[in-house]
Amino acid sequence: MTITSPPVRQVPLKTRQSDEQLAASAAKGSMAAVEELFYRYEGPVTRYLARMVGDREEAADLFQEAFLRAHTNLSRYDPRRPYRAWFYRIATNLAYDHLRKVCRAPMPGDPEPRAGAVSTAASDDLLTEEVHRIVAALPEEQSTVFLLRHYQGLSYAEISQVCGALEATVRSRMHYAVLALREKLRYLVEEDDAK
Repeated sequence: MTITSPPVRQVPLKTRQSDEQLAASAAKGSMAAVEELFYRYEGPVTRYLARMVGDREEAADLFQEAFLRAHTNLSRYDPRRPYRAWFYRIATNLAYDHLRKVCRAPMPGDPEPRAGAVSTAASDDLLTEEVHRIVAALPEEQSTVFLLRHYQGLSYAEISQVCGALEATVRSRMHYAVLALREKLRYLVEEDDAK
């Protein structure tokens, strides 16, 4: 028995609808619109949630729950506002709820310096892993803003809608997140200078 993967979906650019148009169609019962919204958001939102909760399988479950919650509450969605920000807010709130339930243990302190030479690719992987660890250890408000801006590409205006905070507050949280990241990564620069 051979299992084949589903055909690749191709949507002509001329007929591509905005998220807001799809949400309106989905609210009226269009399963094609629901499916399109699912495919548009499954990858990016699942990756975002994985960075928040630190577990890909849990992130996939959270995405499913967020999508179901969004779908069942489409009547409460305001089409004058971006669907993207509304959906990310639902996903973010679910991730916060999950993290509160799990009572995630605090991250360990600064790592010990690595011994020996490391290849550039391995070094890049370690740096990426270190950045993820530090971002995960930031206060919730700061890590959320950082993840939404740098990994999901949301604008400050969209992030303010996701977080329910003023744009100036979002920018301030980003500023403090970047300062904390620089401070925690300083040991890497000092390590390279010593070589």
